[in-house]
Amino acid sequence: MDNCVRSQRLNIAGEDLVAERRPGRPRDATVEARVLGATLDVLIEVGFDQLTIDAIAERCGMSRATIYRRWKDKTALVVDAASELLESPPVPDTGDLRADLLECGRAFVRSGERSQRVLVALLSAIPNHHQLRSSAIDPLATPYIDLFRVVLHRAAAQGRLDAGVDIELLAGTFSALAFERIVGYGLAIDDEYVVRVVDGLLVPACHAVGRQNP
Repeated sequence: MDNCVRSQRLNIAGEDLVAERRPGRPRDATVEARVLGATLDVLIEVGFDQLTIDAIAERCGMSRATIYRRWKDKTALVVDAASELLESPPVPDTGDLRADLLECGRAFVRSGERSQRVLVALLSAIPNHHQLRSSAIDPLATPYIDLFRVVLHRAAAQGRLDAGVDIELLAGTFSALAFERIVGYGLAIDDEYVVRVVDGLLVPACHAVGRQNP
């Protein structure tokens, strides 16, 4: 009898432990996709300052509670949505440094008008929003900076880059210029601009050290 009771207690305890470990309801990827898409739509239309969780909820047909269960505030939601849109493109490997640099820049062009409009909205707001600036810079810029960084390090390892070239500085140059062009001048990044930056700045800079120190 005692053994039976103990067995029942152990079973009950075991069930309790399982219940405690049982995960909550899994997140619905379809719901998240609708919210993220609506977030980008509203962001493009009204900008970050005017964007509200209410407007996003209305656009995607979800409740505020559904959104807040997944994102703590609109900054986290916007950064998440932008990160989904701006995925890391493949690293080019044509065997030619100039061609690889052009492909890195063209990855920005191929990101599409929607991506560039999202960048305009976010980069315009970043100077006035510390939390957005600290949260968004890496996911916005890193995918493109990493492209240039990998290409330049590979070129250096293959002896196609002067030894004294500052790779980190060069890797971030295109993104910095592109963001300034988009936000400061309201201009898109097109293929002509990519060629100008690569041929006028990046390729010469890759060999400038050797010319300065013969």
